[in-house]
Amino acid sequence: MKCPYCERKMREGQLHAVGSGPALVWKDGEETLRLNTDPDMVARTLGDRIAAYRCDHCKKIIVNYE
Repeated sequence: MKCPYCERKMREGQLHAVGSGPALVWKDGEETLRLNTDPDMVARTLGDRIAAYRCDHCKKIIVNYE
């Protein structure tokens, strides 16, 4: 995906919720570890996550919530 701000290539990855606070962590690529296909169980064990694109140049993250 091209960055809509600077037109450079964006990296595909995921934003992961960490712990009980509002902290988010970026992880490149797709999730490789799945302990259970039940979304509630996965969220409890690995934290909530959402696919996203990251631009290292202009420091923007794009999230698609469809």
